[in-house]
Amino acid sequence: MTSRGLKQSTLTAMLVSAALENAGAQLGGDNCSKPTDSTKYAAELILKAQAATADDSTTRMDKLRAAIFKETTTNNQDRVAAVALVNLLSRCEKARRHTGTSSRTQATGLAIKLAHAFGVAEALGELKKAAIKGESRMTPISGSPKYKKIELETTKTGIPQGHCNLQELLQDKAKLISNPLEKTKILDQKELQQVATGAGDGADVAMCCAANTGSSMCTSGGQDDLGIKGHGLFTTKAANKGKAKQLAKTDRTTIEIITANQIHTEAIIHAEEALHELATARPAAAQPCTPHKHISDPNFHHDVRTILLKKPAKDTYSEQETTEITQKIKAVYGTDEEGYQNGLKKRIEETQVTAAYASSAQATKLKDIADEDILEDMLAIAMARHAATDSSSAKCASDNSDPKKEESTSCKNKTKKDECHGPCEWKGTEKDGKCEPKGGEEGLKAAEKKDDKKEEKCAGKLEPDCTKAPECKWEGK
Repeated sequence: MTSRGLKQSTLTAMLVSAALENAGAQLGGDNCSKPTDSTKYAAELILKAQAATADDSTTRMDKLRAAIFKETTTNNQDRVAAVALVNLLSRCEKARRHTGTSSRTQATGLAIKLAHAFGVAEALGELKKAAIKGESRMTPISGSPKYKKIELETTKTGIPQGHCNLQELLQDKAKLISNPLEKTKILDQKELQQVATGAGDGADVAMCCAANTGSSMCTSGGQDDLGIKGHGLFTTKAANKGKAKQLAKTDRTTIEIITANQIHTEAIIHAEEALHELATARPAAAQPCTPHKHISDPNFHHDVRTILLKKPAKDTYSEQETTEITQKIKAVYGTDEEGYQNGLKKRIEETQVTAAYASSAQATKLKDIADEDILEDMLAIAMARHAATDSSSAKCASDNSDPKKEESTSCKNKTKKDECHGPCEWKGTEKDGKCEPKGGEEGLKAAEKKDDKKEEKCAGKLEPDCTKAPECKWEGK
C-alpha cells in the first residue's frame, strides 16, 4: 500500500471511530444502566477476548530496551550479547504479532456474530413476555351489538422498549468488573412456541368466555356477561442445537436466551464457545521471550554461533557443536532464567538514557520507561550518538598493509633463512643465525623515517582524498 493509501485508510478509520463515539454519546447510556444478564455476559466475553488478543507490548519494549543498551554500553561483550538478544526478541515480536493479528481478526468476527445474534435474541425475549390484557364481566351479551377490542398488556406488548448496545456497554467497563458473569454463567438457548393449551373450562390460556366474577372468571356456570381472560401467548422449548459444540457447563449456572431457529442457535453457540477459548488461551503472552526459553531455537543457535562464537552458521549442527552453543548461551546470558534476569537483563534495565539531545535532559533508567514512543525516541538518539562517536574516531592514515613497509620493519620476526630477503639479510649460520635489516640499525631508522613521512602525507586528508591516495587508508569504517 502506498503512503497515500495509508493516509486515506487512517483518515477513514479516524472518521469511523469519531462517528461511533458520537453515536455512543447521543445514546446517553440510559439503555445500559441495568443491562440484562445475557447482554452483560456477551459484553464480558467480547472484552475478555479483546484483552487476550491485544498486542504483546512487553516483548516489543524488551526489544527496544535491548537495542538502546546495545548502542550505549561501553562493554564490548555486553554489546555483542545484546545483538543476539535483539535478534531473538525481534523474532518473538514478529511471531506474536502475526498470532495476535490472526486472533484479533477472529475475535472481531465473533464479536460481530454475537452482537448480531443478541440483537435478534433481545427482540425475541420481549416477544416472549407478550400477554393479552384481561377483561371481566363486560356488558351482557343480549340486546344490541357490543364490541370489545382484544389488547396486549400495557407493559407486555412484545415490543422492545429499550436497547443496550454492546459497544456502549463495552465503553462503560465499570459495569463488567464486579462479579463477572463470564466466569460463572453459560447460555441456555430456547425457542419460542405458542401456548398449546386449548380454550376450555378454567384453561390456562388467553380466551373469550361467558364470564363469572372474581377468581372464577372463565369457569363453568358463567353468566351472560362477556369476559376476556388475560394470559401470555408464548412459552419456550429447548432449542434445536444441531451439531454445534456446546461449551461445557461444569458448575456454571444458565442464562436463558431466546433464539429464532437452528441457524441462530448454532451461531450463538459457536461465538460463545470460540470467544471463551480466545479469552483463556492468551496466545500473545504464552511464554516470556528470553534466551533460556529459546535455548533450543535453531535461529537463536545460528545467531549465537555467528555473533558470539564467531563461527559460520550451518544448516545442521553436530551434538558437539550444539553443546558448544548451549554452553555459550549459559556463559553469556546466565546459567538459568534467574541468572539472565539478575545479569544481562538487569544491566539493560538499569541503564540510564535520555529522550532528548539537550545536555540538560534528565537520564532515566530503561526499566522505568513503559511508553513505546519514548523508548523509540531514546533509541534514535542513542543510535545517532553512537554513529557520531564512530565518525569522530575515523581518520586517514598510512596503509600499514603495504608489503614493503612490512618487510622493512619486521625482519626480526623472520626466523628462517629462506624468509629473510628484500630489505633484510641473514647473519650467522643457518641454524644459529638471525634475520636483521640491511644496513643494521641505521638502515632500520631510515626505513622508519620513510614511513613517518608517509604518515605525515596521509594525516589530515578527508575521506574522499584519503581513499584516492594508494599509500593511505581510511580508518574507522
